[in-house]
Amino acid sequence: MLFGTCNCPKDTICILPNGIEDRIGVWLQEQRRNHAQNTLAKDRKRRLQTLVDCGWLTLDTSMRMVKLLWNFMFDRLVEFGNNNGHGNVPPHLFVVNLPDGTRKDLGTWVSEQQQLRLEMSSFRRSKLQNLADRSHFTWS
Repeated sequence: MLFGTCNCPKDTICILPNGIEDRIGVWLQEQRRNHAQNTLAKDRKRRLQTLVDCGWLTLDTSMRMVKLLWNFMFDRLVEFGNNNGHGNVPPHLFVVNLPDGTRKDLGTWVSEQQQLRLEMSSFRRSKLQNLADRSHFTWS
């Protein structure tokens, strides 16, 4: 397990004990797609659900997952601000491995939040404004 999770980016390759390279990231993406389309075999779904129940894997692609990913990126921004004393995240320099196995550039995410300021929920805007008040985020 990497970083306490079985989630991995699409390009992750696992070297098996027999030396064979397995494209585990692609396999996991296929499992998620099959789960979303409700085409997973019952046994496979049960086995994957065991990892989900332990918190080691996410299969959910619903709105709940969107919220989870936003909060995850927000927490990474808080960490960046606490470690660096500011929220000016350089683009393409701070890539985050997300709980769903994908990767996201924190600088790009910050830029997206700045652009979405008027469209985002008041709750998210308030959380980002709290960081702005501490000089850990800027709206421009």
